[in-house]
Amino acid sequence: IARECNRRLQCVLCKRLMYLVAEKLAEKEKADALLTGEAIAQVASQTLPNLEIIDRAVGIPVLRPLIGFDKEEIIKIAREIGTYEISTQKGICCGLVPRKPTTQARLDEIIECEDKIDFDKIITEAIQELEWLT
Repeated sequence: IARECNRRLQCVLCKRLMYLVAEKLAEKEKADALLTGEAIAQVASQTLPNLEIIDRAVGIPVLRPLIGFDKEEIIKIAREIGTYEISTQKGICCGLVPRKPTTQARLDEIIECEDKIDFDKIITEAIQELEWLT
């Protein structure tokens, strides 16, 4: 993605790719929706325009129960449900985030970039290399 597309679009493109992988897993597990921990405006990919474009990557509903929570509330919940430690491990955050990621991606730009990338191959490889965390 970083080599083929405008770096400012990278976070939205990566998130769409993650959703596509998640959708394949949802199909395999017979899940009817994706559930994320995203909150509005925590990072550049979580603006309303970008979330709409990210959602369009998949054909199943995306549920965001934390959408209106602030960062401290989310951290508290993560600690309560046992996901905080894993979310703060090295390597979990992306080291390729551009200095100025777009907060208002355009769908036509995103699709143009995606046409340059073999997402099917990436998705297949991601699913084959998947590790379940329990």
